[in-house]
Amino acid sequence: MSGSLASPISLLELARRFGLQLCSSERERATLIHALAPLDQATAGTLAPLLSCGPRRRAQARSSAASAFLLDRHLPELDRPQLVAAEPRRVLAALLEHFAPPPKLRAGVHRSAVIERRARIAADAWVGPFCYVASGARIGAGCQLASHVHIGEGAKLGARAQLGPHSAVLAGCVLGEGVEIAAGAVIGGEGFGFTAGPGAGLAGANLLRLRSLSHVELDDGVAVGANSCVDRGTLSPTRVAAGAKIDNLVQLGHNVQVGPWAVICAQAGLAGSVVVGAGAQLGGQAGVADNRSIGAEARVAAGSGVIGDVAEGQSVAGYPARPRGRWAREAALLSQLDQLRQRVVELERRGQDDKNAEE
Repeated sequence: MSGSLASPISLLELARRFGLQLCSSERERATLIHALAPLDQATAGTLAPLLSCGPRRRAQARSSAASAFLLDRHLPELDRPQLVAAEPRRVLAALLEHFAPPPKLRAGVHRSAVIERRARIAADAWVGPFCYVASGARIGAGCQLASHVHIGEGAKLGARAQLGPHSAVLAGCVLGEGVEIAAGAVIGGEGFGFTAGPGAGLAGANLLRLRSLSHVELDDGVAVGANSCVDRGTLSPTRVAAGAKIDNLVQLGHNVQVGPWAVICAQAGLAGSVVVGAGAQLGGQAGVADNRSIGAEARVAAGSGVIGDVAEGQSVAGYPARPRGRWAREAALLSQLDQLRQRVVELERRGQDDKNAEE
């Protein structure tokens, strides 16, 4: 269950505040809501989202103890009040903000933190236990650093940046305002660049590292999930534009460029110098080869392997990634492969039988 409101709010007021259609009796309009809850954990006084109206979810709703439901259409079969919205997911996002407990902001520097000379920390920022802030780093107004955060030399954190435990923003990296870095994420690690040294082609040949001399820039409102890594650029910055969201366990190689409001889901991996356009979406475990381009508003399905460019607005799937419709047709044909093999075997057997009969 979500955090409870100190002062519950009526269904009528919720409908007015968030522009919802309220389907209820006159008496039910005064029902007080103090929290959000999933169908199977709802109790009296809670609002339960019903974002999918299939038979199974409807059955769950009928047996739920929720006082009301949020959904995209009125369902007369449900005997409780309903808040109806054309886009209930967007409304849910607003409701979660409304019901969320206010963040507990702190200010100051914990006595166990290590702050090098020439580091600058805003008076209302918080640097938690066992953090390290290197020389020349700048921590902006309202920033919140959880325990064991590492801030490298010359790094800059914009106002209200939030860094989770054991995260790292390495030397020279720049974070915009409101950036969120989850636990264990590393911003600005060395890029994975090597070239063959003397004796190339021989067992044990030396590999020469291509040093990464630049940094990472995360613009305003970027979010990076837990244990994700964004490598620093070789000669120019790796950059993630404003509002882009990166899930947990994502790898962005050196010099990757991610456009505004792009979404990259868990375990995706982008090799060096990949360009992701504005609003593009990459599903979980998608992989993109180096120097490829994913166009604006493109969609890459989970588990896809992109070895060529993806056009603006295109949806691709599979390995190698290809237009989603083509992939779906090929997948359907592949599922019939065993039946086709059996038919071929049967036709060959009949042909052999006919040949034997003629002899």
